[in-house]
Amino acid sequence: MRVPALPLVLLLSATLSAAAAHALGNLEFNKSKMVVVVDGKSKELPATVKWGSDAVSITWYTYGIYEVVPCDSVTIPYRKMSNLTYEYTTSRRVAAALLVSPLMLFSKRKSHWVSFDFYDQGHHKDNVTLRIDKSEVQAYKKMVPARCGLDLKVLEE
Repeated sequence: MRVPALPLVLLLSATLSAAAAHALGNLEFNKSKMVVVVDGKSKELPATVKWGSDAVSITWYTYGIYEVVPCDSVTIPYRKMSNLTYEYTTSRRVAAALLVSPLMLFSKRKSHWVSFDFYDQGHHKDNVTLRIDKSEVQAYKKMVPARCGLDLKVLEE
């Protein structure tokens, strides 16, 4: 018995398109921190970063009395992004060594940073810098460049 090719092709294409739609769903990262400049000083505020199908949406939070409350958000279309970089840094814990124990001097603080440039409504170049959690690094390295269509530039320390 011969199986018609057209229904089989339609079934296969529907399955592949459903898998592609699932793959292009929102990527959400909740352990990130956004660097915000307030009164000339930079602060790291908790942020939620959602990489959608055509834009990235970042909501950052501030610390209230008893809870973390949303502070502000921004949505940046991928077509306005121009640069995507990743950097891994380490630094010694000198202050902790002075306050707690000299043995802390042998440990390092490791940080993962992702930054990207974009053009705002007035066509001015701006920058977003995020400190990401180590559990999210591989997802950022693999999925985010494919999502936004930019090459990830890895900076060495």
